Amino acid sequence: MHVCVRRDPPCLSERVGDNSDDEAEHSKLAQLTATVRPQHSPPDTQARYAPASYGSVSVGEPEERGGISAASGTFCVPTSNSEAVNPVLPSKHRRMSEPILLSCHASESSNGPDQGEHTQMTCEQAEIQPTCQDVVVSSNPFNDTLPTELQLAVLKALVSIHEEEHQRAERGEGHDQLWTVRVASKTRWVGRDKGLRELVKLGRVSKAWQSLVFDGQLWDVLDIASSPPHLSSALLLRLVAHAGSFVRSLSLRGWTHLDPVMLRALVHSLAILPTESDHMLCPVQSTESTRAPSFPSTNLTHLSLRTCTSLTTPSLHHVLLRSPSLCSVDLRGLGAVTNTTCGVMSAFCPGIESLDLGRCPNMDADGLLYLLGDGAARWRSWTSDEGSVPIRSRAVGAGQSDSPTPRLRVLRASGLRRLTEEVLTVLGKAAPHLEVLDLSGARDLTDKAVEAFVTWDEAWDLPSYTSCQCKVELSAREMGRDPATEFGPCVKRMTRLRHLNLSSCFLLTDLACTHLAHCVSQLEFLELAGIGQGLKDEGLVRLLATTPLLRRLDLEDASDITDAVLEVLTVSPPGNVVRRGARVQPLPPPPGSNLEHLILSYALSVTNDALLGLIRACRRLTVLECDNTRISGMVVREFVKLVGQRRLRGAEVVAVDCRAITESLVKELASSGRTRARKGYRHYEARLLGYVDSRDVEDLGAAGVLGGMDVDDCDDTRVAIKSFWSWQAVDAIRQAREKRRKLALNSRRNTHAGVLGEDCRRSGLNFDDDEELLSGNSGAGPSSRPRWLTQWARLPGSGSSTPTGSSFANEDDRGCIII
Repeated sequence: MHVCVRRDPPCLSERVGDNSDDEAEHSKLAQLTATVRPQHSPPDTQARYAPASYGSVSVGEPEERGGISAASGTFCVPTSNSEAVNPVLPSKHRRMSEPILLSCHASESSNGPDQGEHTQMTCEQAEIQPTCQDVVVSSNPFNDTLPTELQLAVLKALVSIHEEEHQRAERGEGHDQLWTVRVASKTRWVGRDKGLRELVKLGRVSKAWQSLVFDGQLWDVLDIASSPPHLSSALLLRLVAHAGSFVRSLSLRGWTHLDPVMLRALVHSLAILPTESDHMLCPVQSTESTRAPSFPSTNLTHLSLRTCTSLTTPSLHHVLLRSPSLCSVDLRGLGAVTNTTCGVMSAFCPGIESLDLGRCPNMDADGLLYLLGDGAARWRSWTSDEGSVPIRSRAVGAGQSDSPTPRLRVLRASGLRRLTEEVLTVLGKAAPHLEVLDLSGARDLTDKAVEAFVTWDEAWDLPSYTSCQCKVELSAREMGRDPATEFGPCVKRMTRLRHLNLSSCFLLTDLACTHLAHCVSQLEFLELAGIGQGLKDEGLVRLLATTPLLRRLDLEDASDITDAVLEVLTVSPPGNVVRRGARVQPLPPPPGSNLEHLILSYALSVTNDALLGLIRACRRLTVLECDNTRISGMVVREFVKLVGQRRLRGAEVVAVDCRAITESLVKELASSGRTRARKGYRHYEARLLGYVDSRDVEDLGAAGVLGGMDVDDCDDTRVAIKSFWSWQAVDAIRQAREKRRKLALNSRRNTHAGVLGEDCRRSGLNFDDDEELLSGNSGAGPSSRPRWLTQWARLPGSGSSTPTGSSFANEDDRGCIII
């Protein structure tokens, strides 16, 4: 850049103050001086920044007094011997987000006829001594001032702000407009979804912002539920291509149109290293010094492909082979899952902790053997026999456990076929840390298989065997056996199960509960629905007495259970402490102290006294389902009363097909304002369900109609009572809404008809039939349709396929008309 120095004339600041004939040049020079000459500049500053400008700047024509030379493109800075000023950089075309760097360097001299006594030299030759401090002034401080980390933090805060704002709106705190059912039905994007939507929109501002929006640090979690209405396939591919290896969690739940080609494209973008071939195996290198080739792999830890029915088995294996860091996999309902898929996961994904393989039609219990037993060994032997090794053999290399899935904690395999004792034995040995087990719908599961699951292996007692298994010693009576025939203690394996689902396993009886007694002391959720008459009191009582942490119990269709099952949940210890020598220990809590959800549908032998004792003893009980039982109105009243006293939220009583629950009882509780007919929620997906919300001033529930009942389906402090009469109330509310809507519509039509009638009379038109106005097909003025067209267009005998008058609004297209 050139620095043009004038020796004799006064400085630029003095020249700005002089009277000039050219007012335009005077104002531009004054603005330039005020912008370029900052204050308090350090003496050693040689590189300076000027504020951002748009386009090139030309200040008049060059003069002898000095200024800006438009011909040479240099700044003519007048100086004197006593004062020196900072050089000024000529502006140029540039991007808005780039600052202008003032750099002084030597250049060739150019003497023009209009430059006068100017000498061109560098800053060092001119010996410029800056006397004021430079200030960086930018037109875009976000891009120029903030580092990339802070810019990404701002964009992350944008999403979190939307989430917090929606949460405050739901609570009714600090928001101008209350979050109601009516507002939610018109607002599709809320919370995190809205924040992500706005984040993508910001990418339209500039290329710099687009690179920030698609930065992988903002998209480490891709939870995209059911698809094209929410996110297009093209945008997903583009997003994954930019995020790349930053993505840790990928959920494509509900993407039924996800085909194998698109899935392979996603994996290619998520992989750390590019690949040209997708071969699963590579030739074995006999030389030890030869390094194994590098293969692409993703950083995915969570993968959900539930109900992606268009996938094939090779495409699914393609994802699993390149995701060795997977911890959670959800493949529920996929026909592409086979027994071989379980072997692939066993060999290449050893760190899986949560696995959902429920309702996979092409998989059976042998898949669990590949996954939990010697599946990895079999897979390695198969590939070794063929003279090749897996590309991710390092995942199950030396130094790791023999069990391919030692950290498996959640296993959901509902509907699994051919479930035998051998499979349950392998499951108990290979997954000692299992906390959630779902085997619902396994029709081959028997009591002996459940016993094999908790059987203690004598090999675990050897000192040389290192195992994390725990055991418990029980007497014959505690195990439900005859003490006269059984001698010595019996040993069982202690499990860490918190959730056990054995629903719809028709071959099970209460003997399975006896086998599980004392082995599931940490159990919180127990589901035994659909077993039927096989469940008796003896086994259930023995099991429930050893589960003090139980929170949810499902005994639907257990028609043979009696009050003994409820008494074991509500029994209280005789004292408060237990004295053992000099130590005083508190007694364990009763089994039902933590009970929150109880299902007793079709338990016809349970009495009201037992239910009352259960409700009073279980202080955390929130949901009570008693379909087709002998529950009375007194029990329901007591439950509603205690829920209000305990200040529980989300309480519910299900009493369908219960003759003792009458219409008068439902109306009595509804009029008190403590119950509701449905458990409503405020969301866009619930817009067609017609929930009543008292927050809506115009809603029917706030108006207090229907016989004075205060209806509110979204108040979680009220108890939801589901019965036949509750459904009648829902239908009555729907009919009342429909009636009110029709009255409002007729009122608007009558008002509209009166206004139009006056306008028609003023314009000379005569409408004898008022039905034409009420039908909304008439108008006034020049744009109105003729009266004869409106009359015949809505004849009483016209069917649904008959064209209306609006179809013949254009006379050129109406065809033949009978007059």
